[in-house]
Amino acid sequence: MSINPRNGAIRAMTAVAPGRKNLQFNLAAQGRRQSGSSFKTFVLTESIRQGIDPNSTMYLSAPFVWQPDPNSEPWEVSTYSHSYSGPMSIASATLASDNTVFARLTLDVDPENVVRIARRMGITTKLQPVASIGLGSNSVSVLEMASAYSTLAAGGVHSEPMAIRKVVLPDGSVDKGADWGVSKRKRVMPDGVAYEVTRILEQNMTGGTGTGAYYGDPSSAGKTGTTDNFADAWFAGYTPRASTVVWVGYPNAQIEMRSVHGIQVAGGTFPASIWNLFMSSVFAGAPSVDWPLPANPVEWQPFQGQYEYVPPPPPPPEKKKKKEKGKDEGEGGEETPPTTTEEEPPPPTTTTPTETTGGGDGA
Repeated sequence: MSINPRNGAIRAMTAVAPGRKNLQFNLAAQGRRQSGSSFKTFVLTESIRQGIDPNSTMYLSAPFVWQPDPNSEPWEVSTYSHSYSGPMSIASATLASDNTVFARLTLDVDPENVVRIARRMGITTKLQPVASIGLGSNSVSVLEMASAYSTLAAGGVHSEPMAIRKVVLPDGSVDKGADWGVSKRKRVMPDGVAYEVTRILEQNMTGGTGTGAYYGDPSSAGKTGTTDNFADAWFAGYTPRASTVVWVGYPNAQIEMRSVHGIQVAGGTFPASIWNLFMSSVFAGAPSVDWPLPANPVEWQPFQGQYEYVPPPPPPPEKKKKKEKGKDEGEGGEETPPTTTEEEPPPPTTTTPTETTGGGDGA
């Protein structure tokens, strides 16, 4: 599925089911599958919308267990490779597609807010605001994902997908009564938010999980997605010219793709390769288009998340031991006045006619 970000026009839509002819079910528009890590983009977008700096805000890459209700089963989160990096920034966790970081981040930005931004961007399926939403536990269509990613490509402006641009009636006249070909656009986030998300997803194409999709366009941005059981593999990406999403899986059932032509199918394998082949052929020879600088840059806000990683304070400096004062100059101490056992003579006393001297107490 490929959409023009500038007006929502569907440029390409195809569904291939090997061995099946006359397929009446449109997998791209009607089929819904779990999106895996490609849904992390919505968590990233919401966090940036809230003013959370993805480069300085740290989370812990480590096994995560969440059990808000002691009577329910705990939610245990691990990474795809079961390897962990310790404290890392949100931006770095995006490139590594770290599930444990995004599980914590999703809870901090609130799953309800993730649902809200995803719907604004173009997801029309009813989403459940569960803790695992950021890891792609909800099922969505390829069309919805292409539409939502096109919002980022358009700098935060969402265009409703448009399949028909013009209708010509039998008499040769053009039907204008139903607004065919009229783009319905709406700004759903500041352009600065979309710009910051794109900067991170650009890096993912050259140094993250999306390297298999990179075809040389420095403005390309994207995110991989793979479900836990390897039944669904995604690549969702975009340039200023097109938002294109690829899904690979079995149409009739959740069948694990652990060895397809000897390959364990993940988002960075076949889906990324298909995306690469499509985009490089469609835009072959076209010069790269730079992303415009945002008119409304993001202003980063102070943030203290419940699950954010906060480094421990440095240990207090060691107190220097004070040198004991010596009892004499030889010990380096101050000179003390000499002591004596002699009593000082009492001051002289005088009497007046009305006073008498005391008796025996030195007064």
